[in-house]
Amino acid sequence: MLFSWQVLLGTKLEAFLIKRWLSRGLKVGITGGVLLLVLLAVLWVEHSAPLELSVPTGPFAVGRLTTAWVDEERIDLFAPSAEQKRELVVWIWYPAAAGQSAPIMDDYLPAPLRAEVERSRGALISKFLTRDLSKVHGHSTRNSGVAPQHRSYPVVIMRAGASAEIWNYSTLAEDLASHGYVVVGFDAPYRTSVVVFPDGRVMRRIPENNVELCSGQEQARCVNKLLDGWTADIAFVLDRLERLNTWDASGKFAGRLDMTRVGVFGHSFGGAAAAQFCHDDFRCKAGIDVDGAPFGSVIREGIGPAIPVPFERPRPRVRPGKPSDLGQYPIDLRSFASGWKATHRDPRREPFPLQRRRSPVEEPYRAANTPYVRYCRYRRTPPTCRYGVLRA
Repeated sequence: MLFSWQVLLGTKLEAFLIKRWLSRGLKVGITGGVLLLVLLAVLWVEHSAPLELSVPTGPFAVGRLTTAWVDEERIDLFAPSAEQKRELVVWIWYPAAAGQSAPIMDDYLPAPLRAEVERSRGALISKFLTRDLSKVHGHSTRNSGVAPQHRSYPVVIMRAGASAEIWNYSTLAEDLASHGYVVVGFDAPYRTSVVVFPDGRVMRRIPENNVELCSGQEQARCVNKLLDGWTADIAFVLDRLERLNTWDASGKFAGRLDMTRVGVFGHSFGGAAAAQFCHDDFRCKAGIDVDGAPFGSVIREGIGPAIPVPFERPRPRVRPGKPSDLGQYPIDLRSFASGWKATHRDPRREPFPLQRRRSPVEEPYRAANTPYVRYCRYRRTPPTCRYGVLRA
C-alpha cells in the first residue's frame, strides 16, 4: 500500500522526466532542423554556382553540331512500335576555324534537353544534389566552320555507357576535337535514358532495353541482342558520315572527313560495343574499351586479323582542381599509333580487359593477335594476375 507522499513523489518525478525528455527532444529537433537548413543552403549555393569544364589541351578551337538522322531502310527493333524507323540524335565535335569575330559559345545542353533531364532526375537531385545545368559551360562554339589547317581530319566514334547520354562525355570529346579529331557521339531512343529530338519529341529508355536488367538464364541472349543493336547503330552512323563526306548541304563536312582513319571507343557497355564493332567491321582502325567487360563473339575470336588494336581499361581520372563531367579519362587515341597503324606494347604496362568471373580455376585471357596472355584467379578480391607468352 502506497502512502500519499509516495504517490505525489512519483507523479512529480514522472512529470520531471517527461519535461526533461521533451526539452531534450525539442533541442535535438531544433538543432537537426538548423543543420538541415544549413546543408540545403550550402547545396543550393553549390548548385547555383557557375561551372566551367576543363579547358581542352589541343591547339584547335572546338565546334559542335547537333542533328537527327533517320535510317529509312531499317526498322528500329527496340522501339515499342513495329513500324518505327531507326532514329538517332547525333552530336559532332570537330576542330573549328579560329579567328572568327565573336564566336557564339554553344550551351552545354540545349534548353529542351536540359528541361527533360532535370524533370527525369526529380526535384531533390536536380535542385540540390547536382549542378544547375544552365550554369555549366563548355568550350564548343556554334555554327563554326571546320579548321582549314588540314584538308581532312580522322573520325572517332564515341559510345556512352549503358543508358548514359553522350553529353556526359563532353570534356573528353572537346579535348579530342582540340587535337584534330572529328568526334561523333549519339543517343538512341528507347536505349538512352532521355533523348530529345530537335523537333521537340521526347523518348525515354524502356526496361526491355536496359542492359543492366539482363540476368538469369536469358542474360546472354538479352545482352547479345542489345549488343547487336549497338553495333548496328555505329555502322549506320559511319554510313551517314561517308555520305556526309561526299555531299553536305551546308558545305561544312564535305571532303573534310578522313574515312580511312576511323577509331571507335566507348565506356562500359559502350566499350564492349566498340570491341565487337571492330571485330565485325573493317572500317575500324583503332579502338578503346574504357572499363567495359567484353561480350559477344569478340571474347572467343579476338578483334580480328585485319586490325591489331589494343583494347585497354583506363581508370577514371579527374584533374586536381578541375571540374569535369564523366568524360575525363586518361585516354589518348594519338598514343595508339602514328598514322593509325596500331602496335602492341608490353602488356604489363597496358593491361588487357578484365572480366570478373566466379570460376575457381585459373583462366587465360589473350589479347587478339598478340603472343601475350594473362592468367587471372578471379575468386580473389581483387583478382591476381600473371603474364606469360602464349606457346603453340
